[in-house]
Amino acid sequence: MLVLKNCHLIPDLTEGFDGDKADVLIQDGVIGAIAPCGTDFGPCPQYDLKGRTLMPGMYDLHTHIQYTGYGDMHDGGRDEYQITLDAVKHAQACLMAGFTTLRDSGGIPNLNTHVKEYFDQGVLTGPNLIVCGMLLSPTEPGNKVNLWASRTVHEVDTPETIRIGVREEVRNGADYIKYVASGSISMKGSDPKRPISTFEEIKTLVDEAAFKGRYVGAHCHDNGSILRCLKAGVYTIEHASVLDDACIQLLKEGKSFIIPTLLGASQLRDQKEAMPAYAAYFGRSAAEEIREASFVSYQRAYDEGLLMGLGTDMGMPNQFHGENAKELLYRKKYSNVPAIEILKEATINSATILREQDRRGTVKAGKIADLIVIDGDPVQDITCMYGKVDMVLKSGVIVKNKEEQLC
Repeated sequence: MLVLKNCHLIPDLTEGFDGDKADVLIQDGVIGAIAPCGTDFGPCPQYDLKGRTLMPGMYDLHTHIQYTGYGDMHDGGRDEYQITLDAVKHAQACLMAGFTTLRDSGGIPNLNTHVKEYFDQGVLTGPNLIVCGMLLSPTEPGNKVNLWASRTVHEVDTPETIRIGVREEVRNGADYIKYVASGSISMKGSDPKRPISTFEEIKTLVDEAAFKGRYVGAHCHDNGSILRCLKAGVYTIEHASVLDDACIQLLKEGKSFIIPTLLGASQLRDQKEAMPAYAAYFGRSAAEEIREASFVSYQRAYDEGLLMGLGTDMGMPNQFHGENAKELLYRKKYSNVPAIEILKEATINSATILREQDRRGTVKAGKIADLIVIDGDPVQDITCMYGKVDMVLKSGVIVKNKEEQLC
């Protein structure tokens, strides 16, 4: 049991308590009570936050903990031992940055499943981890462009191979199925403006995943791919770079959700001249068009009232684990979306998409104590979400404390 004293709370991310100042009791891994400042909870460790912001831990619903950020040739040159250690290191870096839940979006088989097991068992300190195994994809030139791609992509084309592919990934521990439905920005020989899957292929995949109790998250850039996926019943649309009227109308039904990933596009917009050589394919005209469209689609999705989650594509070239919160900053910089709504995307909205809003996503008595302390008020200045995470609690255990505040 411990108490966090003199917390500043964000009302939109707090339930069951009126006001923005409180003491919070943490007991048996959950939030035991939220009470007025000065409440006597009896003898227990107490940490004085001195008015700093207490908020729910953040989610990154699209990350790659096996990827390093240094490009495919570096990633592909590592053996399984290095990749495993890197995955643990990367996940822990995200946790220390305030991301208490990560949904991984593909890597070499089995590895993430075992990392997740060790995190869940408490053998290693790490975030909540949701895994998908390998990326299922139709046969495409980009799938064999380098060693890393060939090790992480599971090619499926016929109804039989699609069904077997889903079952193999589930057997290997996949919590959900990741599918590549459009071309890629980063791969040689791949066109992000073109679909690479038929409706029938996607529908077969969705049906088989549902049969195995799983949902599908699909990589989609172009509107044609997005529309096919929505009609086929894909649950999460990853990237969702080009949204047209038809896509918006289907998304308004609330059966599927989009996970925009603006970080890579934003960094290239800001630092295009500094783009590293290993990310050369990001500079193609088709990739540029898709990136610019992603800003428009994100703003429109908000304007249309769509519920969105937060994803970063962390681990892709020049995107380094632990810098996940830059996604929030860029969403604010390149849109008119209010800071509080972006904070919701990183917390309660993402929890809702994962169907765990009753357990996480807000500060509420009875919810799991995945919490972070921010030096600043992110509603007024969202930039404090990056580099100013002073404390992280995972299931009520303090895993990061920048300054010992024990009273």
